[in-house]
Amino acid sequence: MALFGNWKGIIGNLFQVGGPAGPQIQNNGGELEARNAANDAYVKMSALDGTADTHVATLLQALSLSRVAIGFGFDGASAPAAGTNTGKYGLCGKTGGASTAGDVIYDTGAVLQLVAITIGQVVTTDVAVSGAGYTKTLLSDCIYTVTAARTFALRGGGGGGVGVMKKIQIALGTSASYATTGLIPDGASISRVSLKVTTGYTAGTTIAITTEGASPLTVMGATDNVATTAGEYQMSEEQLIAATNGGAVTATLSNGGAIAAGAAILTVDYCAVPLT
Repeated sequence: MALFGNWKGIIGNLFQVGGPAGPQIQNNGGELEARNAANDAYVKMSALDGTADTHVATLLQALSLSRVAIGFGFDGASAPAAGTNTGKYGLCGKTGGASTAGDVIYDTGAVLQLVAITIGQVVTTDVAVSGAGYTKTLLSDCIYTVTAARTFALRGGGGGGVGVMKKIQIALGTSASYATTGLIPDGASISRVSLKVTTGYTAGTTIAITTEGASPLTVMGATDNVATTAGEYQMSEEQLIAATNGGAVTATLSNGGAIAAGAAILTVDYCAVPLT
């Protein structure tokens, strides 16, 4: 029969492992402690990441639950070697090798360690995760939440302007037309067009606002404002920019005679890529 084959525990509060110099496990008032051989300091304990409510969490797991910033993406079939991205989290975009699409891993420098993520957890991205055949893709500089196992929902951020409101603004004088240097991309959603006339224009003047794509789109018609009267005129109905409508925002000033006076500020608020 093996030595201590029927051994279940000890009578006492201290159990030492590995001889007189080994670490000890101690019962201290009902709490289990890991102590050094002299029992005058704590020692570290290592374990796998917990997977149930009552399991102990590792340091990496605790850090991962509080903050995960994706620093690289990879195809599971050609995962980078450990140490290539030391100290960074990565996302598998395509199932292969030892990884499933949607797996989050951490490069410890020695191994690529799978990280447990939970529903409701926030995940941010420092880089975009994309590639041929990827079934899990993320935009760069964005915020996601975990909605199910290996599933991420975009909540906001700046990746490609996704979910971010942007503003184009230009001052208008008495010339026949003005065009912005900033461009509104195809597929954008314009939420507001504002023409603030600070000095009323010469009688008979009208101002029309368009986006100058291959098929120009009028976003504020000449009858939607009174250019000759100081005031602020707005178009707040959402307007979607179709595939051929993107481009510079142009203000066209028309008058049967010369425009001698007038000044205005044109502002366009839009979202380049609305959240879905």
